[in-house]
Amino acid sequence: MAACLMPDHLHWILSDASQALETIRRFKSLSTHIAWRAGIQGKLWQRSFWDHVIRRNEDLREVARYITQNPVRANLAADASHYPYQVIRL
Repeated sequence: MAACLMPDHLHWILSDASQALETIRRFKSLSTHIAWRAGIQGKLWQRSFWDHVIRRNEDLREVARYITQNPVRANLAADASHYPYQVIRL
């Protein structure tokens, strides 16, 4: 599993593509309700999402590395390991 929450989007590697739609729906619903209870108003997520199927293990590692470097490319962290809103477990 790999996930990185950015200020305006989320990168997430899911291991079960057959459950992706339901997993994402539940995540969006739960996180929206938590945000609303915290006082954040309005729409939190866009209606749809973009997906990509990873077909080989070596591609998975490349995608995970790309995900972990997003905060660095966005100047949110000098080093990916210092960004608190991500998790990588491959």
